[in-house]
Amino acid sequence: QYAPYDDAATDGTEVAVAILYAPKPASPDPQAVTVIARLAEVIDVALTGLNDAARGDLKARNLIVRTGTPY
Repeated sequence: QYAPYDDAATDGTEVAVAILYAPKPASPDPQAVTVIARLAEVIDVALTGLNDAARGDLKARNLIVRTGTPY
C-alpha cells in the first residue's frame, strides 16, 4: 500500500518511495493505483509536494528528478 508523502510524518510516509502515475481523488479507503517505482526520469514541475528530502528518497530508488518544463 502507498500513502501520500508527508515529510513531517513519522509513520513511514516521510519517505518518498514511488510516484503516482495519474491523479486519484482523496479517499480514506484503499484504491487501486499505478505508480512509477524505479528506473525512470521525471520532471520536477509535474510533481506535487517535492522537496529536497523527497528528491533524495526518489534518487535512492533510481527515480531521477530533472529540472524543467513538462512540454
